[in-house]
Amino acid sequence: MDTLRKLQVEIERLRALCSAVPHAFDLVVQQSFESTSASSDRHKPFIVPEGNSSAPVAKNIYQLKHRLERQLPRYLRETAYVRLISALEVFLIDLTREILTQRRDLLGKIESMAEFQYGRLVSFTSLSDLFATIINKECRRLQNQGFSEIVKFYQKIVGIKIPDVQGGNRLKEMYERRHLLVHRLGKTDEKYRHTYGTQAKTITIDDQYLVESFATVLAFCMEMWDRAHGLLAHPEPSRREPPVTITIEAVPFSKRAQEALSERFSFADPSGERIIRLKDIELSRTSTHGTERLVLKGENEHLKQYLRHLKKLVRKDELQLIETVKDRLDLRDYKREKILSSLSPDFVKRVEALIPQQLPLPTSFYRDAAAQLSLSVGKTREIVQAIIYARKAALGDQDPKNSGQK
Repeated sequence: MDTLRKLQVEIERLRALCSAVPHAFDLVVQQSFESTSASSDRHKPFIVPEGNSSAPVAKNIYQLKHRLERQLPRYLRETAYVRLISALEVFLIDLTREILTQRRDLLGKIESMAEFQYGRLVSFTSLSDLFATIINKECRRLQNQGFSEIVKFYQKIVGIKIPDVQGGNRLKEMYERRHLLVHRLGKTDEKYRHTYGTQAKTITIDDQYLVESFATVLAFCMEMWDRAHGLLAHPEPSRREPPVTITIEAVPFSKRAQEALSERFSFADPSGERIIRLKDIELSRTSTHGTERLVLKGENEHLKQYLRHLKKLVRKDELQLIETVKDRLDLRDYKREKILSSLSPDFVKRVEALIPQQLPLPTSFYRDAAAQLSLSVGKTREIVQAIIYARKAALGDQDPKNSGQK
């Protein structure tokens, strides 16, 4: 389940809980009165078996009725509300992790320091492991520092102002209410009363407020999801050349040649200032009867440097190169590939559902689609054209670049 779907399921379950339990309470009260027709029985303690023992739930049936009709439904609403805000918090942190994983360039805007001992640094098996650790540290920091820090993060780093998102202007009060319920059992403090213009000494969660809270959180998260994935559709422009894919088939004749083909092998880039691990640029590998077939993808200079190392082994008769095939991506193809790989499958399906089968597209299509996706017309055009291009290429179109756009 993706980040948004997990939140939707949680809200569905909380709504079901808050709907079903009061009904069960009513049945208990009704059945209790029906089973105790005598007045004397109704003044006896109401006892419910608890494991091998019994515990009184109420002094008598009248106190039970009061609790089931007033006290316990309030506790239920407050508990459900606390869990709702926790689910919102989890959604925002998971969304942050997804954004930073796909937009690593945003890490450069974060002013936090990540300290690692040398032993920890050299233990990372790949750059992906290092990035994952840094991202997890940042998510943990946001989780520990609370909602206000999450708001600052999204505005400064991601470029999304949470108060401007649908329902976002209510979240600050909702978080503070959750804080009072958890840490003060609903008793308000002077700051809360002053900020929200209330004289109430205690706060609770009534039916209307809970229903509105469910709707607010759901609408907010759905728009945040759309905005975030619109952002992921357009990564920061890179000045690097598109990556090169290279396929190598080789037969090693020495231990040193075997090590050069191992995923643990590392080598220096042409400048000598950066160490490249073969595992970081390896897409796949297969071994057949002593022949190693590697598919690598990375910067052209890094791959050329690795080939230089292999050719030295060839000259020393320690390695035989059977085949070397390079495939440099067209820059436009590379950009389309980056756009589609940065989008979630659900978002791609959502856009695909808007694209008619019949081309060319109507003149007003991009404007209408942009409104439905909450994106700019330009961003919508790029995503749609990338999808159409990929669709035509998958169907074996002889000229997929001819997308038939107006």
